[in-house]
Amino acid sequence: MKKLKIFIIISLMMLFWVQPKSVSAKSFSSFQTKMINGNSNYRIYQGMTHRGPVGSVGLARTFKYGNFQASAVKKVGKSKYYFVWIDGHKAGWLNQRAFLRNKISVVKKISLVNNPYYSFPTKDAINFATDSTGTVVNPNKVKASQDEVLSNSASEHKITFTYGKAHAHTVVEVRGDAQEEFGVADKPEQTGKSASSWFKHYRTSGNWGKGASYAPETKPHVLKSGSFKLKTYFYQPATLSQGRSQTGMVGPVPEGMII
Repeated sequence: MKKLKIFIIISLMMLFWVQPKSVSAKSFSSFQTKMINGNSNYRIYQGMTHRGPVGSVGLARTFKYGNFQASAVKKVGKSKYYFVWIDGHKAGWLNQRAFLRNKISVVKKISLVNNPYYSFPTKDAINFATDSTGTVVNPNKVKASQDEVLSNSASEHKITFTYGKAHAHTVVEVRGDAQEEFGVADKPEQTGKSASSWFKHYRTSGNWGKGASYAPETKPHVLKSGSFKLKTYFYQPATLSQGRSQTGMVGPVPEGMII
């Protein structure tokens, strides 16, 4: 009887330790836009336990051209995992190391036409900047060694950008010929023949709007002109992001077409 009690106690203890436990997550007050590292081998997972992620969905780099946003974070051991959304849709948990962290992406070289009436704002060279967690930051928070470049004389400027541990450089060149690309508009206007479109179709998707499913179009559009026949399916995800960010807001504009 004593051995049976010991066996039951051990079994219950094993059940307690083996059974996956969920871990608490910290939700963000607003969605964080993330930049994915296209060369990473980290996967997206369906769930998270105290031992780590479970249920692989796929490699994050597969969706590297998507809009990644995070709504919550969990710490398991020494690793942090973010619950990510891709193009406005729930995806799963992803290791923080999958993001581009402490990164400033800039145009490496910019060439300006000589123009005494223009000055180039150097922060326009920034593609994006991220902090230590891979969250995209406002370019206005990035420090630039020079705020603007006057384009009134030939010159070359090396601009340094910094944000936290991130840094980047770009070269802005002002070309010397002040008459470059100038022409004389001395030719009379020549009007062409008027023409009208052979096909008109102005309509938003039935899958967009109030109560919409945001699904692809199910009915094709057929375009005919003589012996020419074209059948298309338009798809237009209404929202490619969550939160109030304007990034990814598409509305009724077609996002793609299948022929």
